[in-house]
Amino acid sequence: MEITKEQIEQWKVKYGRVLKLVLSGIDYYYRPINIDEYMNIQKLVSEDPNTKAEVETAKAGIIAPKGDMPAGVIMNLSEEILKISGFVQDSPPEEL
Repeated sequence: MEITKEQIEQWKVKYGRVLKLVLSGIDYYYRPINIDEYMNIQKLVSEDPNTKAEVETAKAGIIAPKGDMPAGVIMNLSEEILKISGFVQDSPPEEL
C-alpha cells in the first residue's frame, strides 16, 4: 500500500500527530492515543486476562498497515505509541 503525502496530511488533520517507524522493512504509521482509549484498553485487560495491553495499544494507535503484525512489531509499536501519548517518560524531569 502506497502512502501519499496527501494521505499523511489527512491523518494529521484527523489525529494531530502522525509518526512512521520502519520495522522488518515495513513502514508502520501510528498516532498517539487519548486518555479514553487508554482507559478502555485498561478496562479490557482487567476484564479479560487473555487480552494483552500491548496488542490493544498497537491496534488503537496504528493507522497503517492494518492487520496481523509480528509479535516484535506489536511490542515496539505499543511502546512508541505510549511514548508519544505521554504515558511513558522519555526524558528525566528538569529540576528548577
